[in-house]
Amino acid sequence: DKFDAGKARLKLAASQVFYFLFTNPSISKISIMNDYLNYGNDTNSWAAIDGFSKIMGDAIPSKEKREKIAFYLVNSMQVAFLKSLTQSEFLGYDFSKSLDRKRYIEDLIDTLMRE
Repeated sequence: DKFDAGKARLKLAASQVFYFLFTNPSISKISIMNDYLNYGNDTNSWAAIDGFSKIMGDAIPSKEKREKIAFYLVNSMQVAFLKSLTQSEFLGYDFSKSLDRKRYIEDLIDTLMRE
């Protein structure tokens, strides 16, 4: 159905973004911190929020709800990434392992998109 398809698309896209954060830690850290200091609709964070919101499409009919889910998702991903730089294991996930990063994203999206 539309909900499951949108959720699957979001998991795939978010996993790819999360992978990018960890494989490009220097640029990711600079980008996230710059966005926190100069937050607005022209930041990388906002572009991710907007993109994730659109990826959900008809899975979540309410634009406001899609944007909230995307906001929570992006910020949770960024905090987990930044926290992982000083702590090897966070919330039971070892972010040095690709499978744990994927599992974190899937668990996070399952939590955010509970029916």
